[in-house]
Amino acid sequence: MKRRAFSSLILVGAVGLGGCSDSLVEPEAPLSVQTAAERPQPHMRGWKGELHQQRLDVGRALLEVQFSNVAEVLPYYTDDIEYHDPIVDIYGIEQMTGFLYRLLGAGELVTIIDDETLVGDVYSATWIMSGDFL
Repeated sequence: MKRRAFSSLILVGAVGLGGCSDSLVEPEAPLSVQTAAERPQPHMRGWKGELHQQRLDVGRALLEVQFSNVAEVLPYYTDDIEYHDPIVDIYGIEQMTGFLYRLLGAGELVTIIDDETLVGDVYSATWIMSGDFL
């Protein structure tokens, strides 16, 4: 029996408003929506910019993991990892390792990252996983 898997994480963001006035100002140029990867990061230069990019890359790798590269991403998990979603609760690296190999080895799953952010060392993303698994 095949199942269709759809998983997603909804990122809830906070918006701060400061310096509001009673008058409306027309923007000079139309506003556009950009993902975190598209936004310029002028404050991220040198080793801090490289560290920021490395953290984004690791976060993305953990979400886009495939059966063939599970061993490559396992070192990024802590031994006491906890993972919870509607179908599973995982406690510890041994359970996570088994879960990833069973999940990814039992079908074809593809993860598409919709948006990602990195604030400090906290990576958050919205993604869709789809495909078939046994």
